[in-house]
Amino acid sequence: MPTILIIDDEASLVSSLTYALEDEGYRVHSAFTGQSGLSELVVVQPDLVLLDLRLPDMTGLEVLEAIKQEDDAPHVIMISAHGDTRAAVKAVKSGAADYLTKPFDLDELFHLIRSALEHSRMASELNFHRRAVLRTSGLLGDSPTMRELNATIERVAGSGTSRILILGESGTG
Repeated sequence: MPTILIIDDEASLVSSLTYALEDEGYRVHSAFTGQSGLSELVVVQPDLVLLDLRLPDMTGLEVLEAIKQEDDAPHVIMISAHGDTRAAVKAVKSGAADYLTKPFDLDELFHLIRSALEHSRMASELNFHRRAVLRTSGLLGDSPTMRELNATIERVAGSGTSRILILGESGTG
């Protein structure tokens, strides 16, 4: 069950969104200031953040910048009551997944959340596979021939002075 952190100073909106998101199957946490949101981010480690552009102690863009400094930063969807096109462009350029103007359609928000979470899932999967490839000397395959080739490379490479040239039929990589 994905976790969403809402950072917004409008208590009624946070309450309504919490109810709607929990009804959709999400775990929801909330914060009402930028600083408390950043603290909550460390504790909760959400999959997604809904972030208001205007907060009492800092701007949403400042919070966004701080979030993007984190390793494995969650996707952020900016929300604002002010339809400021410049702010929307700046938010997206700063790393926000999207930008919604209040009042927004819940179906549109749910769609954006599902898209952002799917994007995060695919990015995590890609990173997993990249790390797996790096662990196997960059060679793909798990056939007996490939295992034997990897063993030979490791044995020869252990000497530190050998160079290895791998040849194969055209089209084998």
